[in-house]
Amino acid sequence: MPSSDPSSPQPSSGRIEPLRPVETNDAGTARVEAGGPDPDRLTIRRVVVLTVGVALGLAIFAPRDKPDVASDDWWRLIWFALLAGVALVSPLFVIARRLRGQRAGVGGMLLLTLGFGVLSLVPTTLAERSADRDDGFSTVCLAYCVPFVCLWYLLAAAAGGQLTRAALQRRTPWVERLGLYLALAGAPLGVWLLVEIYRDAF
Repeated sequence: MPSSDPSSPQPSSGRIEPLRPVETNDAGTARVEAGGPDPDRLTIRRVVVLTVGVALGLAIFAPRDKPDVASDDWWRLIWFALLAGVALVSPLFVIARRLRGQRAGVGGMLLLTLGFGVLSLVPTTLAERSADRDDGFSTVCLAYCVPFVCLWYLLAAAAGGQLTRAALQRRTPWVERLGLYLALAGAPLGVWLLVEIYRDAF
């Protein structure tokens, strides 16, 4: 007669139970159960996608003139092009997780916001570049908007209690950490531009 004690080992039915999606809270942090950590992590495929994104960002948004390392504007545009390249491909990671039934958290929402914003102005940027207008409205708009969104979003996450040490730990899904890392990478450029705007105004 089988034991009714729930703590005693139960006989296996011989079936393989399907994997359940890892649930996340509003911050994107995995609610890890006894089954183990969230499997979302950096992979070779994701490295390749990010590399392609960076290459696209530099090809589309970087200055085409001879590099001027002594110019602050040149460095700001290179910095922006790197951010835009990562943002351009990052929604793919968030959407892939969403198709597996996992909601986007704070970092994932930033990736979607920046990614869709950059993508919406890529066609006009390419049109301006084809007309030899490297400082066209689309490029200038994105060069300011992307760093400012990173800065403002980071401040909002911190004020709302979402930017915590736990949000950057390995138990948090990699996609969510990528969003916060992108905000941290873009926020200093936003501060730099903000200082320049205030200096120009006063």
